[in-house]
Amino acid sequence: LSNRLKDEINTINLKYLKENANSETYIADSNTLLNISDLSREHYSSIILNADNITLTGERSIQHVFNITIPDNSRLALRIDNLNIYGKNGPCIVLGRNCLVEIILCGDNLLSYEGILVPESSKLSITGEGNLTVQSDVPNGVGIGTNPFSAYGSISIQIGGKLIIHKINEHAVCIGGGKGLAESKIE
Repeated sequence: LSNRLKDEINTINLKYLKENANSETYIADSNTLLNISDLSREHYSSIILNADNITLTGERSIQHVFNITIPDNSRLALRIDNLNIYGKNGPCIVLGRNCLVEIILCGDNLLSYEGILVPESSKLSITGEGNLTVQSDVPNGVGIGTNPFSAYGSISIQIGGKLIIHKINEHAVCIGGGKGLAESKIE
């Protein structure tokens, strides 16, 4: 079978699994490498990252309905490699309060529905040689930061690849948020 046909079959199978199964939350509590396709096949649609070094891989041609949560007070290096995630009723990646997170880009990554939530007390650094496309599809949506009504944390973007942010709704935020505090920095 051609790669295109294999990808189409995988997409149909994963969609069927999502529509016909209870969704589960996977808790990653050790430094590990995880494949989003494998987690989806096992009926997971969200993950909580309780470790300090995680790698999430995927296949850019296969979209997964998935949410990634980073708990309050976390210190994390998160490497993402060829992810294609559609957030399930919210941002694809949610940082908790008082987090220090580095997202290292590898390959070509797409976050849809909403992107990365960075609350006012947290710091996010995006690095690496990969690409990131964020598509905010909802009114008052989040690109990287918060919505138009909330304060955002510190955001640093130092990548060798491309960053593309699409906002479908005129009230969505691309980078930052509605309220920048003295501690809120965008670099």
